[in-house]
Amino acid sequence: MIIGLWATWQSDRERVFALLAGATAILAAVALLDTVTLGYPLASVWRYVLYNAYYGVSSTFGVEPWWYYVLGELGVWGGAGATLVLLVAIGALRKPLLLVVAVVIFAVHSGIAHKEYRFIYPAVVLLTVLAATGLAQMVSWGQDWLTGRGISKPLAALATTAFAVGWWCLASLQIWTGATITAYRQRMHDSLVAASFVAHGPAPCGIGLYGLAGEDWGVYGGYTFFRPAPMYWPKNKAALIATSPGFDTLLYTEAPPPVAGFTTLQCIGEVCIARRHSSCRRIPSEPLPIPEVLLETMAVTPSQSQASASTDAARDR
Repeated sequence: MIIGLWATWQSDRERVFALLAGATAILAAVALLDTVTLGYPLASVWRYVLYNAYYGVSSTFGVEPWWYYVLGELGVWGGAGATLVLLVAIGALRKPLLLVVAVVIFAVHSGIAHKEYRFIYPAVVLLTVLAATGLAQMVSWGQDWLTGRGISKPLAALATTAFAVGWWCLASLQIWTGATITAYRQRMHDSLVAASFVAHGPAPCGIGLYGLAGEDWGVYGGYTFFRPAPMYWPKNKAALIATSPGFDTLLYTEAPPPVAGFTTLQCIGEVCIARRHSSCRRIPSEPLPIPEVLLETMAVTPSQSQASASTDAARDR
């Protein structure tokens, strides 16, 4: 919307009407699609607002203060942040609209309690373009400065380009080896390599994930690596023993009790792979976690429950 208003602010009315007509057509198409698939116009938008703003479903996944994204960027860039700020500022002289849109994205999502880094990806892309524009502008200024002092244009262009590339490479190296990116780069390395090890071995009849307080299902890549076998993530030793008949392959960061019957094959960093030589028994899998507030909104009334039971009974007859 900001880009559209910026581009048509001083245009004639026909262009403004064309922009509004295009936006109306897109909105009508979305409304039609939602009506066909979800029951009424703009249901996807309304439900998103309802469940997150009114019921607070997204907040159950964690909330952060308004400065979360700013501190996150400072943590990523570290000392190289000065380079980014300088280049973005120079780039904004050429393309101010990109900076305005990026700032709006940051501001809007900073005001929402639940925060995830992916929410500001569009702003990151825009700031990257601005930094690239600023770097190119500095090369141009440097070339003009050198040629003004009697240096030939080809040599001036080569010197300023080499300086810009070297400068950016040093900044990138600092970011890549910094604590934040290093931690993210290594965060799930062991678990993903272990999952790949299982994927390239004998097909399991069931897979157990143990040792990360019930969060294992989110760090092994899911069925991106694993073959389609039942998957379990017991939260404690008692649950591990109870569900162990359902799987013959176990990936763990906390050693399982001997009674479970698993033999460790290999450890990759903090993650170990164990197997047991027996078939798997079908055991109901634990459902993915659903926020309690969402379960409450999904709860049926007694009359709905009775109607559902009557329907099931009729179907059985």
